[in-house]
Amino acid sequence: MTDTVIKTFRFRFDRSLQAAAYFVRLAGGEMHFIQLLKLLYIADREYLIRYGEMITGDRVCAMKHGPVLSHILNLIKGRVPRSDEWARHLQTLPESHRIRLIGDPRTGSLCRASREIMDNVFAKYGNMPRFRLRDLTHQFPEWQAYYKKNTSTTIPWNEILRLQGREDMIKAANHSIELDEYQYALLGVE
Repeated sequence: MTDTVIKTFRFRFDRSLQAAAYFVRLAGGEMHFIQLLKLLYIADREYLIRYGEMITGDRVCAMKHGPVLSHILNLIKGRVPRSDEWARHLQTLPESHRIRLIGDPRTGSLCRASREIMDNVFAKYGNMPRFRLRDLTHQFPEWQAYYKKNTSTTIPWNEILRLQGREDMIKAANHSIELDEYQYALLGVE
């Protein structure tokens, strides 16, 4: 497996926005942003382990509060392109660190399998207090292996699979990324 070139998932803005809105909707229309980030990460992780793909395609970083989907964090903070589009659906309330659903981005980019995983993740963790949820993600072997104090260290998706005993999915995930690259090349999308 060491000679396999590990590719990078493409960040999926529409899926990420729809997945975030889906969780906030399940929570009654508002939730703390740490809780949202943890639920999104757990759902991405479960989807990766099961299907060799990620719902969001986001880069995972080991940070102080556990594994974080970095581009989504920056969208929440309004720091990256398309933050304005994100904010038309999900409002960040800076004084309370909460996210409020203010527009419906629908779920058309989310397949049934991803919604099922998100439903299961929410049923299991959705009512867990945010710092307890954070502490739970501190137990994940990928965070323990990659976290360095006062840094933001990328956790490679293949390491998440390896640490979960799913090396068999690495080749399938790489193939999925290659198919995406091919489709985007055909469409002329960068």
